[in-house]
Amino acid sequence: MQPPVTARQADAISGSSGSVVAGTISGPAEVAPAALPSRPIRDEPSATILLYDADCGFCTASATWLGRRRLGAGIEPLQRADLVGLGVDPARAEREIPFVERTAAGTRVSYGHRAIGRALATGPMPWRLAGWLLSHPPVSWLAGPVYALVARNRHRLPGSTAACRIEA
Repeated sequence: MQPPVTARQADAISGSSGSVVAGTISGPAEVAPAALPSRPIRDEPSATILLYDADCGFCTASATWLGRRRLGAGIEPLQRADLVGLGVDPARAEREIPFVERTAAGTRVSYGHRAIGRALATGPMPWRLAGWLLSHPPVSWLAGPVYALVARNRHRLPGSTAACRIEA
């Protein structure tokens, strides 16, 4: 298993834009469902976790796919997480996938394509490179609008249900 990305590495991978620095994580959280590799948030300063909407079939399928990439980050349903305790904006998390990075300096939360890029960057090559590319121009210039388009239409994608619809 690859070690989690340090704060310095995370900043080098995607820069500081598109992230929010919050307080600290109040305690460990469990990773589920059973179909995903279990990697709970640890009490280590550099613990990372990707949160997804388990009520959405498309999101669950995407999280399962990401879990198979052997990422160094945990993957957990939004519905089981203490969003406020993790520093995640619950309203924004309904529209964009959040990625939480716990560092010695505090907690950084990234959303949308930057969250996916940061999560991929915790994995082995070629996923680490894909994560870096998603977070940097010129790929990031396209990744943001493409992510927004997919998120708005996730209820129309394979595996989706009515629960996948995002109200504008």
